Amino acid sequence: MAAVTVVASSREAFLPSQLGHRTPDPSPPLRAFRRQHDARPAGVQRRRSQQRRKEDDDARGSARWREEDSHPGGGGGGGDSPFPAGTELLYGRNVVYAALRARRRTAYELLVQDSLRYSGTSAESGGGLVDLLGAAEEADVAVRWCPRVVLNDLTGDRAHQGVALCASPLPLPAIPWLTPQPHDDSGTTQTQTMPLHIVLDQVADVGNLGSICRSAYFFGASSVVLQSSSSARPTPAASKASAGAMELIQLTQTENIGRFLQQSQARGFRLIGAAVSEGETDSEGEKDGGRSDEGRTRVDGGLLPGVSVVGVDEVSWGKLDDSRPVLLVLGNEGSGVRRSVLGCCDTLVEIRGAPLLHRGDGGGGGGGVLLDSLNVGVACGILLHHLHAQWTKRTE
Repeated sequence: MAAVTVVASSREAFLPSQLGHRTPDPSPPLRAFRRQHDARPAGVQRRRSQQRRKEDDDARGSARWREEDSHPGGGGGGGDSPFPAGTELLYGRNVVYAALRARRRTAYELLVQDSLRYSGTSAESGGGLVDLLGAAEEADVAVRWCPRVVLNDLTGDRAHQGVALCASPLPLPAIPWLTPQPHDDSGTTQTQTMPLHIVLDQVADVGNLGSICRSAYFFGASSVVLQSSSSARPTPAASKASAGAMELIQLTQTENIGRFLQQSQARGFRLIGAAVSEGETDSEGEKDGGRSDEGRTRVDGGLLPGVSVVGVDEVSWGKLDDSRPVLLVLGNEGSGVRRSVLGCCDTLVEIRGAPLLHRGDGGGGGGGVLLDSLNVGVACGILLHHLHAQWTKRTE
């Protein structure tokens, strides 16, 4: 018999069965997978096919949906939106539900992924969708079902969880100062909050703003005060980072943080500022690597007269010695609280970590400061936890 030469191109391959050879059996794991697949109920395979067809319909129906309906987000964008200029698009189930419940925004329309109709509207299958739709009905907000790809496009492929809300911006009233509100003997108000307000000195990251709002709401702070300029704004991204807490806690802004603190201090507030000192000071004035000036504390390379930096465990609040309401001042992610603002504070507090790690002298090789502070959102949570515990002990 003449020899047969088989030539296969780089993108083609011959099959052994075509040459009379028996195809070897697949490996045991592959055989098990095939048996499992072949044994899958016909109903499961049918539902998977329906899901694939539905996804294809979503992609094909996206353009048609846009042609038939006005663009829901970005009011004032070219005149194709029925909503006022400045309209924001909130996304995420917690955020949208909180916004509908709080009713601090004017809600125009609720967008819901249409495939959620197939999963039902019960709390178990819809992940709280039934409550969200009920809140929209109570607030008299129109509901529009739309393809998933449309929500992906409108939210920039963010984690919208199948819902988005067209609403007005969050109100942010301007205030010149704060006035302490009376608390009863149990130490709580009708809203069950602490007499504590968080003041943010040029915190610029919306993720940090959301994290701070979440911690503030969880621990019962009364409000969060922002600076009017050079600070993060309460955007939908910030609200998403707060898991909806930003829709529920009171937010205000002030033009000048220093003047705001001085005016509020004169009305009875105690000012606690978050700071990072350059080492410990003992009773003799000796510091790590030098001698401190008497009566002054070195903070971020400078000297502050008459202000001491204490550890978080050394802060006492809510007892007879000092039960004044508190303004907790937190600073910018890079530079912290400005020196002019720190000078207004009654107490400076720092969260002390492991010195050999965060000072860079424990084997890192650099010898300089690597990390000497925490993220402002994390630091806020730690400080609020301690202050909340101090205030709770007052009521015991």
